[in-house]
Amino acid sequence: MGRVIRTETAARDRRQMLQGLGAALARAGDPSCAPEEQGDILGFCVLSLAQVNHGVDKTASAWEARGYWLKADKFRREWAWAAEAAAGIEASLNARDLGRAALAAARMAPHLASVKVPARLSRSRPWHGALQRYHDRPPGAPGA
Repeated sequence: MGRVIRTETAARDRRQMLQGLGAALARAGDPSCAPEEQGDILGFCVLSLAQVNHGVDKTASAWEARGYWLKADKFRREWAWAAEAAAGIEASLNARDLGRAALAAARMAPHLASVKVPARLSRSRPWHGALQRYHDRPPGAPGA
């Protein structure tokens, strides 16, 4: 049997999630964004950040298994903002306070400033229905 080559990596998944977050926040900042769509965007942010955090843990765990503990700790510290942002948005969504959740999401902007959003992604709406998926997910689930 041949060797299995996995083309998806945690870094690639993180980059794609960050691109989706960048597109979502750009849309959320548009004055024509409806409140229902803004709720979907915020749900999408929480689900995407959960996947980013999962990828960060996966990468850091792989480094720890090889004995690179300092590198893994530094990497986790660099990405701690994602867990904090997810917790802030999630707490506001659970309280049904979209305004406070939007402010928590806006705090992510400096971390997404260098992310280039592909044109195909800015035209799509990957967050459509994400608020319902967020509410329907089992407790402790990492993301959609």
